[in-house]
Amino acid sequence: MSTHMDKVLFLEIAETGDIREKNFLRLYLKGILHGIEASNMTLIKDGNRLLFCNPQDIPLTTDWLIENLLEYFARHPLIPDSISIPVVASYTIRDKFPCVTGIGQ
Repeated sequence: MSTHMDKVLFLEIAETGDIREKNFLRLYLKGILHGIEASNMTLIKDGNRLLFCNPQDIPLTTDWLIENLLEYFARHPLIPDSISIPVVASYTIRDKFPCVTGIGQ
């Protein structure tokens, strides 16, 4: 049994899961979103580069994350099946909402 949600389990639930499984997926992804946002707040407090810049007009919801994770996997089909979903979620959010910085930063 896996100790984390990997690509295979995510795709199985997102694409063919029943209502109970999809509710579990949303709860799991909500925790990931909170963790990524908390990490960003710590980075701000410590004066470090952010993982992503919060969008002003798009709420980061679990449904948004599911849709964007599916798109990310479609664009990057060579991502290993065993990769942890929190890792891919952080890359997905960072790719969608990069922080614009000055040249050389």
